[in-house]
Amino acid sequence: MTSEGKRINHIFHLVVNGGEWHRYAILLAAEIAASKGYQTEDMTRWTHNPYQPDLIIRTEDRFRTGGAHRKNATVTYWVEIVDSSDPPREFVRAPAEILKIDIAKCKTLEEVVSLIKERIP
Repeated sequence: MTSEGKRINHIFHLVVNGGEWHRYAILLAAEIAASKGYQTEDMTRWTHNPYQPDLIIRTEDRFRTGGAHRKNATVTYWVEIVDSSDPPREFVRAPAEILKIDIAKCKTLEEVVSLIKERIP
C-alpha cells in the first residue's frame, strides 16, 4: 500500500529572523508551500541583501498562450510574514509577486497555519 501523503523532495535552506511567532510562521509557510508543490529557494544566499524576503517559493506551471498552444513558465512568489513585532517592509523593486501574510491578529498557532494555507495559492 502506498502512502497518501505528499513527499517533499528537497532540503530547506532557510534563514529565520524576528520574534518567535514570526520564525514559526516562516517555517510553517515553507512546509505548507512544499506540500502544495512549491520549491523553496536557498535563503542563505540572501543574508547580505538589504531586501531579503522571508521566503521565496516557486513552481513551474503550464499556461495557454493562445489557441491550443501552451508553454511552461516558472511562477515565483516572495512571501513576507507580517507580525506585530516585525512591521511590514516595502521592497523597492521586487522581481516577483509579494504574498503578505499578516499573522498579527492570530491568537493560536492553528490560526497561523490556516491563514498561511489560505494565502499560499
